[in-house]
Amino acid sequence: MTLKINIALAAVIVSAYLVFVIALTPAALLVEHSKLPKGLALGEVSETIWSPQISAARYQGVTVNQISADVSPWSLLALSLAAEVKFGSRLSDGPEGQGHFALSQDKVEISDFTVQMPAGEIAPLLPLPIELDAFGQAELAIDELTLAGNQCASAKGRLTWQRAAVNAFEQSIELGSFKGEISCQQGKLVVKVLPDNRLGLQYTALLGLDGRVSGQGYLTPGNNFPAQLRDTLPFIGNPDAQGRYELKF
Repeated sequence: MTLKINIALAAVIVSAYLVFVIALTPAALLVEHSKLPKGLALGEVSETIWSPQISAARYQGVTVNQISADVSPWSLLALSLAAEVKFGSRLSDGPEGQGHFALSQDKVEISDFTVQMPAGEIAPLLPLPIELDAFGQAELAIDELTLAGNQCASAKGRLTWQRAAVNAFEQSIELGSFKGEISCQQGKLVVKVLPDNRLGLQYTALLGLDGRVSGQGYLTPGNNFPAQLRDTLPFIGNPDAQGRYELKF
């Protein structure tokens, strides 16, 4: 009996020591011995693996600053990794937001995720048919998103662009606001712009996890269509029988 107690006590002490060592392991050491995804570059990594902090991360032209995470040790019991992540600041460029991330062997789950970013920093990243400067604030809110097998398995969320405005064709144009819905289609993330806006814009964009973007929709000028843009419509093409201008990339 005494031997069993001693063995159990030794196991507890060793386990506690291992947890203590892991908890204090520098996050930089873990990153140094990990293989990062292609195209991902990290700045300075500090603190421990349970509360890592990254000065900046860059991927596909987007830089995210001041990243911090609070990792749940209990998630490891389920052979997964869960963390609350925050990033960005109003005092720095790039996106700002937070959310819950859960990583398991076969999927990634994101929930209660919000990110805000000035529209002016997003426009240069998009394959737009014309050059323009964008203004206003874009916000993405994801209720739930599941990625599995390098594909979008399920998604529910919203995209908004408040106080939207652009400088294009030497014109300053107020656009009001735009709203969109987030979902999945054929393994790709789908952003569907709702037509209730000044441009009469109805558009569906598909984003693959490989970074490829495609989209198709229509511009239907109505009574609220900005007067400054009417002279630019011929640059888009000819309207169809319903007065719609097709947009595609």
